[in-house]
Amino acid sequence: MRRIFPLAASLIALPSVGQGLASGPALTTGQTSDHHSVYAGALNPALGDLMVNDGEQFRLGFTPSLSTLTEIGQVDNFVDDLDDLIDLIDDPSLNKDPVQTVLDRFNSILVKMGDEGYVKNSAELHLPLMPLYWKMPLWDGTLMADISFNTQVLARVLDAPLSYDEQNKSFSTATAAYLKGATQTAFALGYSRGWFDGADQKRYSGQLYAGAKLSVYALDLSKQVFLLQKLDGKDIGDVIRDEYDNNSQSTTAPGLDVGVIWAADRFRLGATLYNLNQPSFDYGPVGENCQTRAENSIARANCEAAADFAQVRGDIKARETHKKTAYLGLDGTYYWQSNAWASAALDLTAYDDFVGTEQQWLTISAHYAPSTHWLPNVRSGLQKNLAGSQLTQLALGIEFKGVSLDVSWALDSTRVDGSDLPRSFGFALAIAEQF
Repeated sequence: MRRIFPLAASLIALPSVGQGLASGPALTTGQTSDHHSVYAGALNPALGDLMVNDGEQFRLGFTPSLSTLTEIGQVDNFVDDLDDLIDLIDDPSLNKDPVQTVLDRFNSILVKMGDEGYVKNSAELHLPLMPLYWKMPLWDGTLMADISFNTQVLARVLDAPLSYDEQNKSFSTATAAYLKGATQTAFALGYSRGWFDGADQKRYSGQLYAGAKLSVYALDLSKQVFLLQKLDGKDIGDVIRDEYDNNSQSTTAPGLDVGVIWAADRFRLGATLYNLNQPSFDYGPVGENCQTRAENSIARANCEAAADFAQVRGDIKARETHKKTAYLGLDGTYYWQSNAWASAALDLTAYDDFVGTEQQWLTISAHYAPSTHWLPNVRSGLQKNLAGSQLTQLALGIEFKGVSLDVSWALDSTRVDGSDLPRSFGFALAIAEQF
């Protein structure tokens, strides 16, 4: 039995997230200005100057950090139904029910599959030593360098009615699987410093920090349509890999983030404007120049199916552009004690991730760091996507001797293979210099 959705979710090894998956503790705490996490300085560029303590010159990550997150739609055993449909098309003799019963069953299911059936897998990797912070007294500020890789794959169903050919005693449908993939390599260089000290004015408690980060994004985007009826027993993973390069397109463009932080003894407030220049990246086209594919080939059939879904049904776009939309993120932290604090972060507007799903996150988190180094730091978070999937997630994290592990899972569940599973689940593993 072919497991299309789980297989598509595993394809992050393809040469193929939101606009970047959270790294390390940020999987739990969100985009907060948390100077206890070396990865937070890559979120708000103003944070870099707070990352390196007085008397130190460098702060860095040690080994590569890895984050991954899988999200699935309200599929409720759609995978089993989809497998049954493929088997029925391949071998109509398997059917023992009246034809109309079969048509009613699958046509109802196909509509639901098209509306709700999807799986999305995101992953992020930072190179060893990254991010790296270098406090430079000569410049009265701190430089930040980072190199990261993001990949994202989305698979969903494009539904079309199931029909029966009485003469040939066969079932057929134009239903197709639609896969979008993205791989991003990002080279970032940032600068931050303190610009205003309230103590100097004897009227304010705290200091203003500001910074900017310039990134160069190399983004490879591809999308594919493949008919379920044309698999002819072929492994769907092989079909995807064969066609990926034919539909991929690479674009390189710069991006600019700016941020500010007000840091006081008991609280911290941050604001970050992401993607100030809104760089754009093109997807590889689908459903075009189908005549260049070999006649009667799977590639030709898939191309013509893509043209139908794009030009006739209007379910997809033949040509598509991903834009890193500018949006403002706000965050705040309150310290009960030096080793216990609570944070909140909010995206003020929605934006699309690499594969076109809407994101707008609200995060509330708490963190406790015992005074002894023999006990681990612990953190917890509650996250809500205010757009798109509307998912609510819980997250827990633990850190000991510089090794941190965070896990998250959705409160919403769906049924797959007879078992209830959370609609999203992920983890982040990082080894970095301890604060």
